[in-house]
Amino acid sequence: MSDPAPPSVTLDERADDIRAVLDDVGSARAVVFGSCGSGPTAIALAARALDRVRGLILFGTFARMLAAPDYPAGWSEAFFAQYKAGLEQAWATGRGIRRSVPTAGDDETLMEWLGRLLRLSATPATARAILDFGATLDVRDHLGRVSAPTLVLHRRDDQWVHPDNGRFLAAHIAGARLVEVDGADHWPWFGDTASILRPVDSFLREITGRAAAAEGFPRVAARR
Repeated sequence: MSDPAPPSVTLDERADDIRAVLDDVGSARAVVFGSCGSGPTAIALAARALDRVRGLILFGTFARMLAAPDYPAGWSEAFFAQYKAGLEQAWATGRGIRRSVPTAGDDETLMEWLGRLLRLSATPATARAILDFGATLDVRDHLGRVSAPTLVLHRRDDQWVHPDNGRFLAAHIAGARLVEVDGADHWPWFGDTASILRPVDSFLREITGRAAAAEGFPRVAARR
């Protein structure tokens, strides 16, 4: 029931919003999953609230949205301008994300469903403001402050966020584990979802067991 956040809300304020939700639901520490544009916010939270993030999972995301001379993995200015110019029609029909889910791009029923989802989520003007905010994102200076166990997942043929973005994250977060999986779909719930769920499940079991051992509790095998 919250009102939409204005574009002026900073990344750190967005991270504080997550912490406020954790407080409200009584969660002292959580494993945070960030994908695409939510990845930088999850990174900011892990860098600022070290005691609240038990683990960090980053899927198909980036440290910086736009490319720079020292960060060639991001979107080019030309692609950003092209996408922004066609955003209104793409948002209204759902077809603007065909490139991000190539295995489902020919499913017209799904494209119509996605169009409805996008229209119910935000107006094209709001979507454009969110996109402009995304263009300002750069959390490279946060990466060195992330101390939580981190799993970086990326599909090898992702056409929306190049895999080099995930490789950069894994190389600059201490102890991060990089898992590249086959596929081109940018969203984790498209394509071979099992290839995403398996490493996530393994990671969760590992850090949960590690925490239980540190606190002196016996490790109990989870039932499937």
